[in-house]
Amino acid sequence: NFIFSPNGQTIWLQNGAQGVAPMNPVTGAIGTPFLPAGPGKAVSARGLAFSPDGKLVISGAGEFLIYDVSTNPPTQVKRFFADDWLVNQFLYPAVTPNGKYLIAPSTNGEIFVINYATGALVKRVPVFALDPVMVTISSDSKTGYATGARGGAITKIDLSNTKFTTESIATGVNAGPNGLVIVDMPRGGIETDREEFRVGAVLSLSGTGQPNGYKIKSALEMWKESVNLAGGIPLSNGDAAEVVITYYDDFSTASRTNGLLLDV
Repeated sequence: NFIFSPNGQTIWLQNGAQGVAPMNPVTGAIGTPFLPAGPGKAVSARGLAFSPDGKLVISGAGEFLIYDVSTNPPTQVKRFFADDWLVNQFLYPAVTPNGKYLIAPSTNGEIFVINYATGALVKRVPVFALDPVMVTISSDSKTGYATGARGGAITKIDLSNTKFTTESIATGVNAGPNGLVIVDMPRGGIETDREEFRVGAVLSLSGTGQPNGYKIKSALEMWKESVNLAGGIPLSNGDAAEVVITYYDDFSTASRTNGLLLDV
């Protein structure tokens, strides 16, 4: 498994007993891994999540380790564990956007709701599917969705009160889904009439120049995403234009490059 850092500049790789390692998403270079550790022992990472305060939450064998990854090496700031939890493994967790709860599926078939500030167990929530895998939280922190590897259902959890009532959402298949993501759509749907700022890029996406071509493409994509996420390029009329990039492959051939540039 892996997860992007909140700023999108680093991918954190979950490598089980080999620990957790940072990776540059542009170059693919993997940094120095670190071994999450409880008292006197290393912990195999089974799931990763970032909290709203930017800390990396690592789930393991019946415990959670929270690290500040802004330091080198990363610094452990919290450890959540209790003997009476009686859990073999916690899998892919999530922290509610308001920072109130750490929520994680367990291999004993329950979802654990834990107070993120104190580490105290708040509730064990049963799920409709078998073998819960991961939890996704709505942006308003009011609803959680737990997936299961078997059973054909997603468990919807009401996080707005301490009853944590659940509802089954049938998927129509016997297995999975193993994962899901929530996409917050803008009110009124997706804009279709927004102005566009169009960019044509002639790059070597094949042939001998391919490595450099893909580095440039990655940089352009990061620029496009950052501009669009910030609202687009401001226009004089008060609107904003969305950046759209079209790529043309010159096959690492100079004569083709000239022709494509004239076309663009």
